[in-house]
Amino acid sequence: TLWSYIVQIANAIKTVHDRGLAVRQVDLVTKIIHTGKNRVRLSTCGVLDMFAFGQMQDVGLIQQHDLAEFGKLIIQLACQNAGAHNALPKAVDTMSRHYSPDLKALAIYLYSKNAFKSISHVFDMLGPARLLQEIDNAQE
Repeated sequence: TLWSYIVQIANAIKTVHDRGLAVRQVDLVTKIIHTGKNRVRLSTCGVLDMFAFGQMQDVGLIQQHDLAEFGKLIIQLACQNAGAHNALPKAVDTMSRHYSPDLKALAIYLYSKNAFKSISHVFDMLGPARLLQEIDNAQE
């Protein structure tokens, strides 16, 4: 289920980023909507852009923030704790014990502030097997 959510949210972020925009809010509590069996959607995409209309903004920087927030979301979901990202060593330990190294690597990659991240690289990390599994699940 967690991988399914990750693939769906990554796809939503990719759609927004490919259009030269930013999601701006990838928030577990208020911005992720559960719409059916293992189906999630992002809400309020671009709402903050409406309030900042006409102001010059670095979209690339905001997109990086989107990806960091996505990493935070993965950590929160994996640890089943909305504040898990605040105690990162403990969160990483929890993810190591309960999930695959792939999930931990993806969360750390996204949440880290050191490197330039891209949504395309996220899909490389997800791999074709997980993507095809999500397509199969959607068609059932």
